[in-house]
Amino acid sequence: MMRGGGDLHVSLINRWSGLVRWSRNRVSVAADLRTTDVRLTRRIHGAEATVQTLRLDDDGLRETIAAAESSLRVIGKEEPKFEGLYDYLWEIEPLVCHPELFKKVTYDLGADTRTDLVRQLIEPAEAAGRLCAGTLRISADGNATMSTGGLFRYYPTTGVEYSINVRDTKGAASGWAGVTHHDFSRIDVRTLAACALDKCIRSESAMAIEPGRYTTILEPQATADLFGQLLLDRVTMLRSWAEMDATVFSSDRRGWTRISERVLDDRLTMSVDPMDPDGGFIPYERQSGFPYQPVTWIKQGILKDLAYDRDYALHRLRLYQSLRSSTAFKLAADDPSQVVSVDEMIANTQRGIYVTRFYDVKMVHRKSMACVGYTRDGLWLIENGKVSRPVKNFRFGDSPMFILNSLLDVGPTIRVYSPGHSWMAPFVRVRDFNFTGLSDAV
Repeated sequence: MMRGGGDLHVSLINRWSGLVRWSRNRVSVAADLRTTDVRLTRRIHGAEATVQTLRLDDDGLRETIAAAESSLRVIGKEEPKFEGLYDYLWEIEPLVCHPELFKKVTYDLGADTRTDLVRQLIEPAEAAGRLCAGTLRISADGNATMSTGGLFRYYPTTGVEYSINVRDTKGAASGWAGVTHHDFSRIDVRTLAACALDKCIRSESAMAIEPGRYTTILEPQATADLFGQLLLDRVTMLRSWAEMDATVFSSDRRGWTRISERVLDDRLTMSVDPMDPDGGFIPYERQSGFPYQPVTWIKQGILKDLAYDRDYALHRLRLYQSLRSSTAFKLAADDPSQVVSVDEMIANTQRGIYVTRFYDVKMVHRKSMACVGYTRDGLWLIENGKVSRPVKNFRFGDSPMFILNSLLDVGPTIRVYSPGHSWMAPFVRVRDFNFTGLSDAV
């Protein structure tokens, strides 16, 4: 179906998902859905165009390829930078990790099983006179990436997205819990439901206190909500952008990065590993097929490396292998002996705030990674080493790079709720977290 030579790259995702959604203690949606998405990338003489289609018949595919070639004509020819090199790069970058991401126990959760489970999760909240809402989504994907140069990758995966929220009938108190994982047997949905209910009950009669800078304990979800902006931005982890003085990893010396400099507290390490049983992810970029390698980005607070693509590797580093940044991360204590329990964190806090999670987090300044957002679903005041009372929610404005350099304690690292991503983050206790104002949301 191709015209005019060049290369064709195909990415195909065939997905089944089973969804149960509930609110006000009643199941509102129970559905199974199947979709097939095809993305075609056409390359001719250095020019490139990508199109997407849901039509899988011959006519639909032919029209899609023609649309890509038409876009190439609009873009115009470019000088061929690496003519014929793409296939060579695919050959020399083999997959070194092969995680098992398809779990039959997840795939076998049929509609009746899911609905019965949700009813069991609703019962404790209903018996306590609270309102429960949430989502349980099960998915199974067939991920294929192919090219005219002989590239072929295929990975079947499963996934679970589970979140539950419990509120009182007046809408004045709220508790939340959630997690994502590829293996349903690794998720204790009932314990998470009980946690959300407990937080709702303990959040009632919240009082307003003055905003300001407080010693703050962040649950792993709150840590990930803030630190995850580092990867969601897509360019912050790129070496080329850091050299252009555009990211938080840019050096004071123009054209240099902060590689080999300390960027976080020396107790923290940030790494990714597709083979991590809790933090595993597809070991290649779905669209291009380029592999992700296990990598430690930050070791004992020191920035060890930043990501770069194939063009940068060839031009600047004289390397044939790229170093890709995935949207996965594991932030943890470098030394397990440095891990402090949550009870110890609370006991060591004279006056502070305990945060369940953040909501509507937005990065407003890339050079400092300053973020704004809201606390949500459980906020408490700590006084004299004890959680004393619930408080009303705050707006905040702070940078994860600042607070993780103001670290007092680091706690256990766990998997958190991050649909489409694999995030693992720790409990942390930090000094001087900046709460800028009160929020009416619960």
